[in-house]
Parts: sequence; C-alpha cells; structure tokens
Amino acid sequence: ISPSLIVLLLSLFGVCSSVKETFHREEILAMAENRGAIKRPSNEHAAVDIPVKKKNGEPRIVKVLMLGLNGAGKTTILSHLTESSYPPGPTIGFNVDYITRRDVKLDIWDLGGDCQQRPMWKGYFPGTDAVIFVADWADWKRFKDVESELQQLLDAPELKDAIFLNFANKMDIAEAPEDEEYRPIEVERKDQPWHIEPCIATTGKGIYEGIDWIIDSLKT
Repeated sequence: ISPSLIVLLLSLFGVCSSVKETFHREEILAMAENRGAIKRPSNEHAAVDIPVKKKNGEPRIVKVLMLGLNGAGKTTILSHLTESSYPPGPTIGFNVDYITRRDVKLDIWDLGGDCQQRPMWKGYFPGTDAVIFVADWADWKRFKDVESELQQLLDAPELKDAIFLNFANKMDIAEAPEDEEYRPIEVERKDQPWHIEPCIATTGKGIYEGIDWIIDSLKT
C-alpha cells in the first residue's frame, strides 16, 4: 500500500462536528506511520499493555456491532478475528461470535448490510459499547450510501455513548479515481470517540490495530 493512497483515504474520510476538523496530508501520513497502519500482519501486532477495568476479577464484556453495506467485508473480518468459517455470500440476518483480547471479551454482532436489512439494525442498538463500521474503499460509487448510513448511526440516540471504529477495507485493490468521480465522505458527530483504520480483511492487516483502539478507548 503506497503512502499516497493512505493519505488520500484519510483525507477523503473527513469528519465534521461543531468545529470543522482538517487533516493535512503531512499530519495524516505521520499518523499512519506512527501507528504502523497496514504494515504488519495483524496476528503479529503487539498489544499495548494498558489495563482495562474488570468486574469482580472477570474479563470485561463489550458489545460490538459490526455494520456496513453488503459486500464491505464485515464477515471476512469476523472470520479472521475468530478463526471461524461462515457461509460464502451475503450475510442474511446476522453472525455472532466473540474474541477475548487483553482481558476483554468482545461479543461481535455482524449484521447483514443489504438495503432490506439495514432498517433492522436499530433493533440491536441497545447496550452497544462499540460500533465497527466497515467501508469498501474499492467501491467509490457507493460512498454516498456509506455516508448516509454512517450519519444515521452517529445520530441514533441509542448509540450516543458508543465509540466508532471505521475500517477502510480493501486497501489492496482501492484505486484513486479522477477528481470528478468522487466527493469526500463527510459526517457530523458529537462527542463519540472516532477512529479510522485502513485494513485488508483478507490478510488481516490493520484489523488488530483497530481492535486495540477499541480496547484502549474503553480502558477507563
């Protein structure tokens, strides 16, 4: 993955709140280098030793919703994390599995992402600690739909206390289009913690970096 593609990715995925956030190319490139974005295989990623609060000495249980349009790579990410296999093709309904990492048990709900199933997402919102939103960065023509769905999640009252991890998937095949072929993805958020992680779901690159961000964000 070229540094210029990482820079383009993060500069396109703009975030607007009450104060406009601007990410300069040099700053974003430095951020990507500092956190080792998609440079190491995820199963070799060294977890940062930051304690996470436990309850009665037991691992903390975190509810995670994994959302995104159909074909974005959600189930592939879940399969890599859990070392489980799932039926090929679009997810109908949901898959649910868990991983334990750094004394945290993450219950991950992978919900189907086609247009008929997205309205049902809200039934899973209550009690959610973290949202993983997966976007296919090789599919520029659906960016408007990505923006719309992500904005609805950020506006949902049931998710106001959730943290948001955005996986920018398929970076190995993403190509920069001509300027007239795209517009930035811009969303408005309030106080939700927010992170963007470039990844390649088929190889696992970047996945555990994102998972560790969730754990670090929930450490207090």
